[in-house]
Amino acid sequence: MAPGRRTRKDNQALWRPDFRDVQELPDTKVIRTGFLLNFLAIMLTLSLGILYAFKEYSLQTVAASVADLEVQVAGSTAENNRILKANRRFEESRRIIAEVVGFDRQVVDFPVFLKQLSEVRPDSTILERIDIGPAESGIESEGEAVLVELNGRLLPTPGGTASEVISRFEESVATIPATGNRTVRTDLTRFSRNNDFGHFDFTLKITLSPAQESK
Repeated sequence: MAPGRRTRKDNQALWRPDFRDVQELPDTKVIRTGFLLNFLAIMLTLSLGILYAFKEYSLQTVAASVADLEVQVAGSTAENNRILKANRRFEESRRIIAEVVGFDRQVVDFPVFLKQLSEVRPDSTILERIDIGPAESGIESEGEAVLVELNGRLLPTPGGTASEVISRFEESVATIPATGNRTVRTDLTRFSRNNDFGHFDFTLKITLSPAQESK
C-alpha cells in the first residue's frame, strides 16, 4: 500500500457525540472505606467522651449535694439534741413545781398527815418511798384531789396473813384525822410476793378528795 493513502476503515469518524446530561446524572463518586471508618471512630470517641464527662459532672454534683446534706443533718442532730435536753429539763422542772405548789397549798397538813400515817403503819411494813402530787396531770389548783403513793415491803408477821395486815392498814389510813372532812380512797395497785426474800412488795395509792363544805 502506498504511503499516505487511507483505507475505508481509517476513514471512519473517531468522534461520536455525547448525548448525556451530566448535571442530571447521579453523583457516583467513590467514598473510600478507610475514610468512613475513621469518621465513625471519631464520632464514637467523641460520644463516649461526652457521656463520660456528663457522668463525672453528675457524680460530682451528687457528691456535693450529699456533703451538704450531711452537714445539715449534723447541724440538725445537734440542734435536736439540744431541744431534747431542754425539754427534759422543762419536764423535770414542771414536775418539781407541781409538787412544790401542791405541797405549799396544803390541801391537807402533810407533816401531820405523814406523822399520823406512820402511827397507823403496821410494825411489819417498811415504807421505802412516799410520793405526793396531784391526782391528775398538771399543777393542781385549790380544791383538786391529791394523790399519795406509798411503796414498801410487808414482812412476815404472826399477827395474821399478809392480806389481812395490808387490809387493816388501808382501813386505818382512811380514818387518819389529818384528812379532815375529805373523802379518802385507797387502791392497792401492787401486792406481790418476793420469793427470794420472803416478803411482799406493795404499792398503795391514797387519793384525798377536795374538802367538803359543811352545811
